[in-house]
Amino acid sequence: MNLSILRRLAAKIGHQHDSASRLYQVERFGGGEDFYLIHKTGGGMFSILSSVLCHIDQAEKLGLSPIIDFQNFATTYSDGEISGTANAWDYYFEPISSVPISDLKQAARLLVSPNDYYPTGYDYNITRIPNLYDVYTRWIKLNADLSSEIDFLSRELLENRSVLGVHFRGQEMRTASGHWFPPTKRQIIKVIDNLLGQTNYSHLFVVSEDASYIDYLKRRYGSRVLVTECYRTYGRNAYKEYPREKHMYKLGKEVIINTFLLSRCKGLVACTSNVAEFARFLNCEKYVDDIQINNGPNSSIRMIAMYLWFIKAYLPSNFGGFSVDPHSSTFVKIKNKSDPS
Repeated sequence: MNLSILRRLAAKIGHQHDSASRLYQVERFGGGEDFYLIHKTGGGMFSILSSVLCHIDQAEKLGLSPIIDFQNFATTYSDGEISGTANAWDYYFEPISSVPISDLKQAARLLVSPNDYYPTGYDYNITRIPNLYDVYTRWIKLNADLSSEIDFLSRELLENRSVLGVHFRGQEMRTASGHWFPPTKRQIIKVIDNLLGQTNYSHLFVVSEDASYIDYLKRRYGSRVLVTECYRTYGRNAYKEYPREKHMYKLGKEVIINTFLLSRCKGLVACTSNVAEFARFLNCEKYVDDIQINNGPNSSIRMIAMYLWFIKAYLPSNFGGFSVDPHSSTFVKIKNKSDPS
């Protein structure tokens, strides 16, 4: 069952498009429940997961039963059958519904979520959405194998250590049109050095898809740098190649593991990204230190976006380059829940 089939069915039996909430409604004549079908074909793991959470919240408010279909609606991480399922949601998480997708034809009413949007009125920064963490705890559960692996790595890397989490994006994020600029090396070490001088961090847990950034930080900080074993590249986009069996599935698994580990660190230094935002969400905003390096968005014009990060990384800040002044508005201290208002 895919969206084109749903639309053809809707044309035959009557349909309504709710422009305010961007939901596509398909009336059916079954005697079952009213369902809210959640799907999203593009985006990174935590863009997908954040969107799913918002749509589950929307479904509850509408009195509908949410169900996720990442099989007929393939995601970035869809990679055939894994552990007996071709629904990419079930690769990593427990199903949120006991009803099989194939049984939706019995639904009394079916609303289909939009593909590339959060519901109307939902903030893209999920830490700002009231009660969404309660939705997460009630609906989202990692599968047993993945949960056990995260707990094992947490004990191996983080237990009995004071660890500063570092999310250091590079690669294609530097040239993606309309995307937030990632930090430069000068910016990231400026924040790390300041925090190491102020807080008793024993180690850095570094998450980066860029192998050269890991090498750079290991040269500077030595054995204090902790990383997981995951796929990294030198100057290539890992999502544009398929160098190992079940590569897309493994990319999804690796970013989930790294994000959950970031959420268990004592502090966080990160660029503006869904990974960092979800780590804060899981951490319940309790980091001792939480610094976001906000360089603003890249140009929406593709030809400009290809070069703008490199130009701004080279220029001094007074000529439009990225700031390395920790007191500037580029370096945002995120308040935690114990901070005074």
